[in-house]
Amino acid sequence: MRIKNIIKNLYIFLVFLTPIFLVMLPEEPFETNKITLVYFFTGLIFIFWVWKVLAEKKISLIKNKLAVLILLFFLFNLISLAFSIHPYTSLIGNSWRYNGGVLSLFSYILLLLIFVETFHGEKEVIKDMLYSILLSSAFVSLYGIYQIYNLGNWSARLVSTLGQPNFVGAYLVFVLPINIYFLIKEKKVFYKILIAALLLVNILALVLTASRAAWFAFVVLIIVALIVLGKKFIWKNKKVLLAGLIFLAIIGFYFRAQISSRVNLQLFREVINGQEQTNGTFALRYFAWKGTLQIARDHTLVGTGPETLMYSFPKYRDPKINMNDQWSPFFDRSHNELLDILANTGIFSLLAYLAMVFFALKYTLFSKKKDLLLIAVGLSLLGVFVANLGGFSVVTTALYFWLAVGMILALQDGKVKQLKLNFKKWLATIIIVLSILIVALFYFYWSRVYLATVYSAQGDYENATKYNSHIDRYWGMLAMQQLSAGQYDMALNSAERTIKECNKHSESYRILAIVYSTKPEDKEAQSKTIDAYNRAIELDPSNPIIYLEEAKYLIGIGQKEQAKTALEKAVQLKSNLQEAKRLFQEMEQ
Repeated sequence: MRIKNIIKNLYIFLVFLTPIFLVMLPEEPFETNKITLVYFFTGLIFIFWVWKVLAEKKISLIKNKLAVLILLFFLFNLISLAFSIHPYTSLIGNSWRYNGGVLSLFSYILLLLIFVETFHGEKEVIKDMLYSILLSSAFVSLYGIYQIYNLGNWSARLVSTLGQPNFVGAYLVFVLPINIYFLIKEKKVFYKILIAALLLVNILALVLTASRAAWFAFVVLIIVALIVLGKKFIWKNKKVLLAGLIFLAIIGFYFRAQISSRVNLQLFREVINGQEQTNGTFALRYFAWKGTLQIARDHTLVGTGPETLMYSFPKYRDPKINMNDQWSPFFDRSHNELLDILANTGIFSLLAYLAMVFFALKYTLFSKKKDLLLIAVGLSLLGVFVANLGGFSVVTTALYFWLAVGMILALQDGKVKQLKLNFKKWLATIIIVLSILIVALFYFYWSRVYLATVYSAQGDYENATKYNSHIDRYWGMLAMQQLSAGQYDMALNSAERTIKECNKHSESYRILAIVYSTKPEDKEAQSKTIDAYNRAIELDPSNPIIYLEEAKYLIGIGQKEQAKTALEKAVQLKSNLQEAKRLFQEMEQ
């Protein structure tokens, strides 16, 4: 029982710390820190769980459709990893966030399965975890509000400890049903007042995120909750619900300018009437979804590999996106979780995911039991699911999402089979030692990955590549530093290593071209420069910047006709690219 209590406390600390954990050391201080924390706790929980299983000499196996679908989803991700266009990224995730690869998914599902095996049927443990999540939300919301107060600009968007308004919005949509559940169930007046105050703070924070996806998800939750709970429940809790509606009305009136600026009815009408948008975040999402669907069409069965959208998307990017006022050539997400799953891991993976969500909601929102705790967890799960239709999972929301699935599975009445384990004492000792050794080796490996991000943040790419030699971006930046220092041969070696680590990324070939271009008098280097630019264009055909850079190089070596063609293409792709227009006009004169 003591081991079980340790495991419980580890879960409580994990869900409490993850949203608020922030250390300004790695280049991306939000996600990298949080996934590191998750891996740290996963290792500890795994060791203590192995110890528990060996001490009890049994393991509980849950027979349930939901459990099968979870494992199927993971299996399809493994298959996609095997066929990935960039296996390393698919395994550990994008080197900027390190969340979304097979490794992070394995960690979430392992945490889920250990939780279900250890705490099946234990409502009080789930309540303790939900209390911890709720308490953590107080820090997130209050700190975010404090940030805006410090800025003195209440039209600014709240980012808090998650780093981006949409991430905070999706997180709060998960928390709010839990908040309301404890408000309804709490009997003591003092605690009821505290929970009510926290609910108001969380709602205020949600409004200040100005996240349309999160707002939409919150509205969906209100509608679904009222339908599921029914008239009797609504009438019984009419005072609480009325107070909440009044508060929402007050907040809505006070922040009406900010809300109306985000809820653009004219834009909605134009979209309904079929008018294509080119500016704003909605247009960016439209073009991202369009390109992602085309990837899915060409890689239907297994996708291009988990977390590989940053490599596969450029070939499918609509050139019209270049005219967007927030245009960027870099896309690593489509800003729709379902489309990301479809394009990255294939149709069967998406079907398994949707079926998993369906059964999770069936067991909670549409169960005949009308268990308020299950309904609250189901609504939290639904909130993240809906919010991610206009966004994507980050570490905190992914962790909470999978643990919510685990809580739902743990509260099911499905068959539990006890598998007896009769290990000899010496064999049990070997198993626990091996478990500790595996976790220790992983900690050592991940510490190197983490240190590489710290060195990268400091601009020390030489050490970054020493601690993690598989990130093409580090080699590319090192090549540019070496080139600036006049170390041509070293820069060339680093640029070639960039290609070795990732030959699917146009940026790798662009850097190689830049290195070769510093030897304009060398005919072989000229040929290799042009070849590298052409390969970059092949991988990213709608990027006007590559055409512009190639044109400037061609002008420098006297190939003016070819330069003119490249400039014409750059202007065609982005008509407001002023440098390309100027150079083209000069050549026309």
